[in-house]
Amino acid sequence: MLMDLFIDSYYLPSSLVSSEEYEKLSDSSKILYSILMKKYIEAAKTGNRDRSGKVFINYSQRDMASDLGCSTRSIRRYIYELKQAGLIDHIRKNAPGDNGSIFLNVVEAF
Repeated sequence: MLMDLFIDSYYLPSSLVSSEEYEKLSDSSKILYSILMKKYIEAAKTGNRDRSGKVFINYSQRDMASDLGCSTRSIRRYIYELKQAGLIDHIRKNAPGDNGSIFLNVVEAF
């Protein structure tokens, strides 16, 4: 069935591809954002929220690098790009060496 193809898929908002606002983002940053969106949806479903009710993602840079097949140094660059574009609010670290909790800004598709 066609819908079964989308069950384990990533979501890439069309505005990340078509908007001038995001034209400086690398393709890898856009792919990472797509992965983070999927994790955001999962976190929202499981109730991963801070005290103010904002959804957060726990996803280590090491896991990101493994999933994207790149180095953690590349991941840090992609995260920096996403922060500069306003797609990641901040990463709250709970302890030294902790990758922290990622607060994602959700992009509307147009």
